[in-house]
Amino acid sequence: MGVRPIAELVTILGHVQKYAPKAETCCLFQYSLPVSPHLAVQKDNKTPPSEKEILQKIVLELQKKNQKLDHHDEQWALIETAGGVLSPSPNGGLQADMYRPLRLPTILVGDSKLGGISTTISAYESLKIRGYDVNLLLLFQESVYQNANYLKEYFSYQQKKSAWKDSVPKVISILPPPEVSDPNLYCEKTDFKQMTEYYDDVSRSPEIRSAYEYLKFCHEKRIKSLEVMADNADKRIWYPFSQHSKISPKSIIALDSAYGDFFQSVTKDSSAKEILQPQFDSSASWWTQGLGHGNPELALTAGYAAGRYGHVIFAGTVHDPALRLANKLVSLLDNKRLSRVFYSDNGSTGIEVALKMAFKATGSRYGLKSELHNNEIGVIGLKRSYHGDTIGSMNACEESVYNKQVNWYNGKGYWFEFPQIKLCKGTWCLEIPDGLLDDGLNLPKFKCFQSLNEIFELDSRDIQPYKQYIFSVLKKEIQEKKRNFGAVLLEPLLLGAGGMNAVDPLFQKALVDVVRETPSLFGEFENSKLNSKAWQGLPVIFDEVFTGLYRLGFKSAAKLLQTEPDIVVNAKLLTGGVVPLCTTTSSDSIFESFLSPEKVDGLLHGHSYTAHPVGCSIALQSLNELEHLSQDNSSSSWKISMKKWGSSDNQIWSFWDKFSVEKISQFHQVKCVFAMGSVLAITLKDISSGYASNAAEEFNEFVSGLQLDKEFGLHIRGLGNVIYFMSSMNPDLESLRKIENIIIKYFE
Repeated sequence: MGVRPIAELVTILGHVQKYAPKAETCCLFQYSLPVSPHLAVQKDNKTPPSEKEILQKIVLELQKKNQKLDHHDEQWALIETAGGVLSPSPNGGLQADMYRPLRLPTILVGDSKLGGISTTISAYESLKIRGYDVNLLLLFQESVYQNANYLKEYFSYQQKKSAWKDSVPKVISILPPPEVSDPNLYCEKTDFKQMTEYYDDVSRSPEIRSAYEYLKFCHEKRIKSLEVMADNADKRIWYPFSQHSKISPKSIIALDSAYGDFFQSVTKDSSAKEILQPQFDSSASWWTQGLGHGNPELALTAGYAAGRYGHVIFAGTVHDPALRLANKLVSLLDNKRLSRVFYSDNGSTGIEVALKMAFKATGSRYGLKSELHNNEIGVIGLKRSYHGDTIGSMNACEESVYNKQVNWYNGKGYWFEFPQIKLCKGTWCLEIPDGLLDDGLNLPKFKCFQSLNEIFELDSRDIQPYKQYIFSVLKKEIQEKKRNFGAVLLEPLLLGAGGMNAVDPLFQKALVDVVRETPSLFGEFENSKLNSKAWQGLPVIFDEVFTGLYRLGFKSAAKLLQTEPDIVVNAKLLTGGVVPLCTTTSSDSIFESFLSPEKVDGLLHGHSYTAHPVGCSIALQSLNELEHLSQDNSSSSWKISMKKWGSSDNQIWSFWDKFSVEKISQFHQVKCVFAMGSVLAITLKDISSGYASNAAEEFNEFVSGLQLDKEFGLHIRGLGNVIYFMSSMNPDLESLRKIENIIIKYFE
């Protein structure tokens, strides 16, 4: 079963049918010439089948064969590819990449000729770096080059030291078929007799029996491992963000692999039989996954960097990936304030770095001694913000379910309630909080708009009521309550862990403007010493760990606020969901606050794996691919989605269908909806809102009850009464349409 030219196909299928008449064979796609599939398609002047179409036909054929089986008998299905593992597919990709979503156990046919050792090992490594399990390596015995002998020793040694032994092949060599003694005296009857005897001998040989037994062993071991994985995890693993009294082996999902937007996980079909089934990764693996799981380009990039560097100390040294990434990031963010990149390992620590930067700069300017005022300096932010789980980042948020159980928590700051963007009953609107309503600003409780884009047309909206309110609150906090602030810390546009709350961008812009336009609120200093690029009032930090780098459809959310931060923190999509890495990018005026003859005045912060070359290399590749997706003028998922939302450059759009989003907002169980970029968030009506709500669990139970054996399941990680879905930045739009239909079916 596979993709083959007709001339080659006739030979192969005829040969199999002639010598193994009981075997069923089929070819799913046929072409005229015995050349590479991509050329065969061109020569036949045919439209090449998509990789998705090829995979769907393979799966359907396997399902059809499986239904015919007497399951008391052991039967095998072999999918033969055309050419080598890196031969082109019909549409020009690589076959190793095309077949990867199936991640079938793999038999590699090695080369016993001159140069075969190199080509065989190269083929194996190409498969391994793409996540295949190569169980078996088959090749002919040959007395001159003795490739089989070398490869047996080589892979035997590899297997001894491997933690994943099943991904290292067992090497089996068999005798080559008999040669025709004199082609001029060829006799079909003699040839048939010789080949029949050859196949009989080989099929009964200890080598083939060993190969069969080993493949069976690997298959049974894989299945057994998956079957007991949840039980073993329940005894050994301490899960994050989880109450273990509610966790059991039944609730734990065993993942075999992941590719694109999907996990390959163990689930039960309609007959309660455990099977491997795709599950859509609705949380984008806690928002990290951007270019699809198992992305071959990122895997190759990681392998290259690991082979070139491993990890090298980043104190007084520099390496190419770190320098190139820093330059790329400053260029991509396109913020004239930003110039310096500091590396750390994740979003929480990146926020800690940003706070250290900002507090030192503020303290230096306003004469605040850190050793005397350590407990008095706070941040200005928004309610329901979340900046991570380290102590410093937790203290930069109001008390919440995430931090109030921590004995060391000591919230330091003032957090504004804010106007929220909501799609309610098909209409985009702003809900104004009570604090602003009671302040004599003449603002309505709800303000409706014709479209989401209209909300982001900030120049046409009145910013003064917001600025008046913010100034009066800050003046009271500083002058009457004698509070000191060291930074403004904001998640621009969308507060993720706080419940996917969409903030009115005009309110966040107003907050930044007030802080920068009234520096005398925060302390006395000689303003004449500041240059035009220096920070004003307080350093402004944007936590773009979640919202940055195209997650909302734009490279930086700052542009939609029509303002620029002095410090920005990026993580999550930075490395496309492969390894942890975080950058804290700041202005020169922040950087200069740490310059001194004394070492202790420097930013004494770091990690053993600061700027690790693997992460920097992957991040550089990830940013290049994301940038390419955003600029691709072909019929990409970006362009298709933007067109459906009626959006042009710098206008709001989403991968989620505009009409489906509006329809979902109409259901009586739904309080409001928000969609932007790859994010779809649905807030359900519930007596108890927030993270403690169980409203989203009912949706999970509904999804679990669906019989999706022929399609895919959904892996959902809700936020209390908020169900959210997040795709990669290059999703299969057809899959998103199916998910929207599932959501609509639930509410109907």
